[in-house]
Amino acid sequence: MAIVSKAILKSYFNKGDKPTEQQFVDLIDTFGAGGELRSVEFTLTTAQILASFTTPVEIIANPGTTSYIEIVGGSAFLDYNSATYATQKSCILLPTSETNLNNAGWNVGATSSFLFSTADARCYLEKETGAQQILTNTGVSFTTRTANPTVGDSPLTLYVLYRIITP
Repeated sequence: MAIVSKAILKSYFNKGDKPTEQQFVDLIDTFGAGGELRSVEFTLTTAQILASFTTPVEIIANPGTTSYIEIVGGSAFLDYNSATYATQKSCILLPTSETNLNNAGWNVGATSSFLFSTADARCYLEKETGAQQILTNTGVSFTTRTANPTVGDSPLTLYVLYRIITP
């Protein structure tokens, strides 16, 4: 299954184009699997990151009891200012309803050094083994795994690609 962006899909169908079989498959897979792709761009402030263990930040709201969120992928951008984040290495997206932060989720930066960057940094969101891709009756929140960072001053922007599935 190939899920692609609207811009890519539109490029398949310009005047004079002859879309291939695979391009039609991309179209069907992208829109036929339960809903239109959506994206969220969410910038976490320094204060939100510094408190993210005790106060997780909801990135995608719960769509209701009859709908599901399917996370397709995403990326993150750390806009480095002057101080790296200290103490906490691992940040993650988890279902808002999740109380066990050791459960699998979507890593923000596969390496533990992402928040310790001393320059602007980008990374992909990476699904951990066992993480839920389809989330039922919950939103999606950003949190750190074990403690609040003690220092740091750089905003973090998350870009998450997802769809809402309503059976």
